[in-house]
Amino acid sequence: MDEKERYGVIEAFQIWAKNHPTPDSVVLQLGSGKELTPREIALAVATGTEFGKLQLAVVEHAADNFGLDDILDALRSNAATLGPA
Repeated sequence: MDEKERYGVIEAFQIWAKNHPTPDSVVLQLGSGKELTPREIALAVATGTEFGKLQLAVVEHAADNFGLDDILDALRSNAATLGPA
């Protein structure tokens, strides 16, 4: 994934978090017991934390099968359906 694509992923996660109906409610629980909200997920991706890097890798892998534009469009437009409300 090049820099432009990486920026697009970061931007899409930020839009997803901003438009999510409950951006400060937990939508993901990790095996370690850590819980993350949409805002925290977007911040992790933007700042390149270990979790954020893993999310980028997941998106990159999924892009091989579904196309990056389709994934980013889904993040940008379907905030209400991409996590528990």
